[in-house]
Amino acid sequence: MSMETGAQAWVEVVLRDLDVHLGGIPVLRDVNWHLRQGEHWAVLGGNGAGKSTLLKLVHGMLWPRQFKGERVYLLNGKTRISPVAMRRLVSLVSCEMQDLYWKRSWNLPVRTVVETGYFDTPFVYEPLSRAQKDHCLEVCERFGIAHLASRGMLQLSTGEAKRVLLARAMVKNPRLLLLDECCLGLDPQSRKDFLGMVDMIAAQDHLHVVATSHRHEELPRCITHVAAIKAGTIHGITRKKPCLPEVPSSGSAGISLSSCSPLMQVPVRAPGEGVLIRIANATVRLHGRDILHHISWTMTSAQDWAIVGPNGAGKTTLLKLIYGAVYPLAGGQVERLFAGDADNVRAMRRYMGFVSCAQQTEYPENATGRQVLLSGFYSSQGMHETPTRHEMDRCNEVAACLNITTLLDRMVQSLSYGQMRKLLIARAMIHSPGILLLDEPFAGVEAGWREEIRHLLMICRNQGTRIILVTHHLDQLEGLVSHELVLDQGRIVRCGPLNQRGS
Repeated sequence: MSMETGAQAWVEVVLRDLDVHLGGIPVLRDVNWHLRQGEHWAVLGGNGAGKSTLLKLVHGMLWPRQFKGERVYLLNGKTRISPVAMRRLVSLVSCEMQDLYWKRSWNLPVRTVVETGYFDTPFVYEPLSRAQKDHCLEVCERFGIAHLASRGMLQLSTGEAKRVLLARAMVKNPRLLLLDECCLGLDPQSRKDFLGMVDMIAAQDHLHVVATSHRHEELPRCITHVAAIKAGTIHGITRKKPCLPEVPSSGSAGISLSSCSPLMQVPVRAPGEGVLIRIANATVRLHGRDILHHISWTMTSAQDWAIVGPNGAGKTTLLKLIYGAVYPLAGGQVERLFAGDADNVRAMRRYMGFVSCAQQTEYPENATGRQVLLSGFYSSQGMHETPTRHEMDRCNEVAACLNITTLLDRMVQSLSYGQMRKLLIARAMIHSPGILLLDEPFAGVEAGWREEIRHLLMICRNQGTRIILVTHHLDQLEGLVSHELVLDQGRIVRCGPLNQRGS
């Protein structure tokens, strides 16, 4: 289908009594939904409710169970049953797509990534016409990424990568744009800019927008209708009101604080007294670019820190520097004074629990939730040793505390982004670390569970576990940290007590 044809077409989608199973597990049940002309939808629900699966079903990436219900597309009023021909008119932007580049180490130039949007494939498999190449450059200009055209995807900030994927989605002039938790990891200004682009697209391109989120502030203003999904079934459909309805939870019982005594004990590996971490004149270079510049910082045993700043500031890299996943250039130094053998990275890491966005993609799809959890004992991305009975018992205790026992025997490929996030938080806490390093730990997690794990972290902190937290949501800091380090373009611009912010 030509670009012109796509721009002139209008699309409706009808789902009737559909079921979807993934890995033998029912994820969607008896789904009924109709997207009509002029409508823009928000799909709200807890972790594992089926939001991402619903978008993939609409996109044509997944097929419903046979002999039950139907999926119908209306193209200019004409009925189409197969989604294959419709794929040129439907685009999807998701965290999973962004993570794929990191998981496979695909450092493709931005221009090439946008060009793959014509075919909805990871790579460009056939030559582009001059008109297509020119249109690609126009799209890059429109979304403010023309200056990034030659840069590799792995060198981009989270905000830049989101804009690239949005441009990729729009290069073929789709009639339906699906956005799956697309504001995760964005700083406030980047989030505002991204949602502004979506609203511009909805108004100027006359297409449909369907978006999922756990936070109302991460939904575009163009939304006209809301679908609430719970346990794989759409339970409520409403027109948008001045205030969107509460995001429904996953329906789980939540964290059982009464059964969390194993997590609330004094850390097995206590961090000690006095100075815990000292960084001096550390510069970190990745992919030929300096990400951190001459960082000097000290953390004591009486402090808990938030690391904040805009996308691309170097927050995640600083956390990796502390963890020993990256190293400073010559002349820089990192001292971890809480570890007896600071030169033994594996031994040192056992004093720390680590949660990062990159971990979402580092496990094989056939790994189980239990293997993810147990790997926390070894600071590994898989099980290379046979767990002891104590470790197995501890795994069951932590899972029961965080109410994720049902995830232990499921494979990673069947888990939602938020469910995997819950497992990674549990993994970081399983070995009673003295220090927790948390990179956007609540990203993609439903509100109820977010508040409960925050409360649990506060209790752990009071028991002696120290916390270093990266976040874009400053409302999460109260009660969790005492100090704040603000980064911008790889440099420290503020460093001190949280209660002195702005002074």
